Amino acid sequence: MDSEILQYTPFTSFVNPSFWHKLAENKINVDRLSDSAKTICGFYSNVDAINCLVEVDCTAFNESFVPPKNCFYTHGRVFNKNTIESFKEVDKNKLLQEEGNRIAKLIETGKCLEDPSHLVNFVVLSYADLKKYKFYYWFAFPAPQEAILHTSKPPVKIPDVFSVEQIEVLREKYLSIESAKKRSFFILEDIGHGFKIHALADVISGSDKENNFKGTDLSKIYFGFSDPSEYLNPGWQLRIFVAFISFFCPNLCGNAVNFLAMKLKRNMSIEESTVYFAKMPEKSINLSEDVKWIGWEPNSAGKYLPRFVSMADSMDPEKLAETSVNLNLKLMRWRIVPDLNLDIIAETKCLLLGAGTLGCSVARNLLSWGVTWVTFVDYGNVSYSNPVRQNLFKHEDAQYSRPKAATAAQRLLEIYPSLVTKGLSLHIPMPGHPIGDSTRDQTIKDIETLEKLIQEHDVIYLLTDSRESRWLPTVLGNFHGKIIMNAALGFDSYLVMRHGTRRSSPSEISWTKYERKGLKCIPGDRLGCYFCNDVTAPGNVSIARIYYLVFLEMFD
Repeated sequence: MDSEILQYTPFTSFVNPSFWHKLAENKINVDRLSDSAKTICGFYSNVDAINCLVEVDCTAFNESFVPPKNCFYTHGRVFNKNTIESFKEVDKNKLLQEEGNRIAKLIETGKCLEDPSHLVNFVVLSYADLKKYKFYYWFAFPAPQEAILHTSKPPVKIPDVFSVEQIEVLREKYLSIESAKKRSFFILEDIGHGFKIHALADVISGSDKENNFKGTDLSKIYFGFSDPSEYLNPGWQLRIFVAFISFFCPNLCGNAVNFLAMKLKRNMSIEESTVYFAKMPEKSINLSEDVKWIGWEPNSAGKYLPRFVSMADSMDPEKLAETSVNLNLKLMRWRIVPDLNLDIIAETKCLLLGAGTLGCSVARNLLSWGVTWVTFVDYGNVSYSNPVRQNLFKHEDAQYSRPKAATAAQRLLEIYPSLVTKGLSLHIPMPGHPIGDSTRDQTIKDIETLEKLIQEHDVIYLLTDSRESRWLPTVLGNFHGKIIMNAALGFDSYLVMRHGTRRSSPSEISWTKYERKGLKCIPGDRLGCYFCNDVTAPGNVSIARIYYLVFLEMFD
């Protein structure tokens, strides 16, 4: 029989959807604008192997990766680009050559001797469109082009080489290798009355390459590997294994060598395993020179083009909303405000006193800044004039005179389902508004409820439609040391101010850090409140409204 080139079965990538979820999460929270290489891991199996698969899932990013049972390590690197343009512009041949040279260093330094799993590597070049949840990617499995074997005899199944008793002994010896890393590549020695399995580092010397297998009866030696190929041709990792053997064992070059591809069935039988009789390359492959590396995976159509997957339909809509809401904020933080702590903003509990024009607008703005906890307090119902100015209400709400607070909370949930929100119809007692005997008990309950709400929240927004309704929340907020934001709208004016908390005494404040040239800067703790800066005491402004309406009637 004339010798033929032994064909290798290329690896086929299988990407679990959880891999893309984790990649997107890491891009947003860890990698950000960095598109440098990140180390990941994958795995393959030789148990009922199908299509020579290499699989990656969300565990690929774990610092301490452990493959599933009866699976083996593959070591990878992912290059996730920031734009589709940079993804397309990558010189793929150059990238593969650089990764191949890196693998060559692992072989030359003896890293692969100690840990043979480093012989199986892959590269992922990708671009993640995080707004549309579309992923473009390309896998490569680097291997040297020169690692070519010529068959000296046709490959055979192990029942044609070993007896039933020998096969059982071989199965037990193989399964007794505890480390999946050392079981991926090993050396089997036929010692006549049985078998002996060696780790690569136990037989092959990294410092004395010229004497490796010198004078050895090669007919008794089998270079074994766990083969994920279901076909008669061996898996792709044999190619890099040949380069490894050629580098460390120059005495084997040009000689016939036995290779044992271990394949298991679900019951752990090994009868499907295959023995290959092949002639090694004539010359040792010098990995330190310019060896050409190959291994880009074609797409499903057999063309050397990237693959594409859309994950939009498979992701949880609420999780999808959370990620999308935070994306623009994180992009802004990376570019403009690197010190912005979005976690603190998200955890801040906001109490909005008033669910009218101001309350609706402030609530929508809080959502856009990543706030996830909003509570409304308002005593009124939606009227026909409200929906055109208050963007959380519809005409239907006015028709049924729905309570403002509860309706505003429901609208926010429709906008952002992950939000924690509620609305309470609560009357806020006000100076200048008399309290009768019939309302006394309810007023006390309202005050207690208001104080409890203020204690439970971090920031209080005063967004009511009168001056006096802001007085009691101002007093309670100051007493409990809460941040109070006050906003008011007039016909031709507006006011926005923050109240001081008085949490620190003057002696505890570092006044120097507030010094600004030409300005008098006051620490936040020492700011005055709305009423401290007013020249009149709070009163019943609704009387003025009545006078204004009477005045209009007189001239109608």
